[in-house]
Amino acid sequence: MLIAYDLEKNKAELEPVLKALIYEVAEEELMEYLSYRVENASAVFKAERATREVLRPLLASSSVSNIFSIIWKAVKQADKSFEKGVFKGATHAGNWIPSAIVRIAEEEKQYEYDRLKGYKICQISEVIYSLILDDPDGSFKIPLSRYTAEVMRPVLEGISSAKDAKIA
Repeated sequence: MLIAYDLEKNKAELEPVLKALIYEVAEEELMEYLSYRVENASAVFKAERATREVLRPLLASSSVSNIFSIIWKAVKQADKSFEKGVFKGATHAGNWIPSAIVRIAEEEKQYEYDRLKGYKICQISEVIYSLILDDPDGSFKIPLSRYTAEVMRPVLEGISSAKDAKIA
């Protein structure tokens, strides 16, 4: 009860912290998805830092849903190229994934996808989107810059609900 009272009383003050946290959680979700995809591929992935540097700017213009598609394609291309002998080894194929993400993102049209069934959402996302913003789907299908401006801000300021903001 006390937490709910604090959230209602201080929602607008949470905006900068929530915005930073939303970006961080989205980045972690993308890295987790990449890890999941690489587990089922021949590539050996060790380019975490380079990948994070590639993913951060994408979050401003693409939805997490769309970036999932980009990651899927990049890992698939790395895997196929490795099988054809294009790379010197599995690690070389894995190190190629960040540049493939950039290339595919430049070509990619924006599509909307649903979450994978059985793919668990992190508890921090659940708290932010379900408890604080009352928006269980959150920013999965909307680029984060748009989501924070058009959905999160009006909800925190008490102007509209997340559902109404997404319709507008």
